[in-house]
Parts: sequence; structure tokens; C-alpha cells
Amino acid sequence: MPNHADFDRARAWLSRFETGLRAGDPLHLAIASNRGAEAIYSLDKLMIAAGKTLGVPTRARGLLPSYDD
Repeated sequence: MPNHADFDRARAWLSRFETGLRAGDPLHLAIASNRGAEAIYSLDKLMIAAGKTLGVPTRARGLLPSYDD
């Protein structure tokens, strides 16, 4: 369940327009970051790039060959 820290971090990241994050992406990344996730896997190339920019370990490797990072 998301907490206040998750929403605060997501709000801050959403205001970083250079990341191109959309809708729920910042909250997903914030929860993963705040919980110390080793990685978050996605097929969303934009979210993967934004996660790397924000220091969240994001991956697509192995999900689909064309998405390997």
C-alpha cells in the first residue's frame, strides 16, 4: 500500500518534466525506490529510461529481445 513518502516522492518526480513520466509511472517507481527494490521490470521504454534518470533500477532484459537494455 502506498504511503505518504511514496506520494511525496512521486509528486516530486512527476514535476521533473524531462523524464516524460506519465500517470502512475512516478508512483510505481517511488514505491520501488522507497522499498529498496532490486529492480523494476517493464516493457515501457519511457519508464525504464526515466527510472534510470531518477536512480531507480529498471530493467526490460529478458522480457522481449527487442527490449533488452
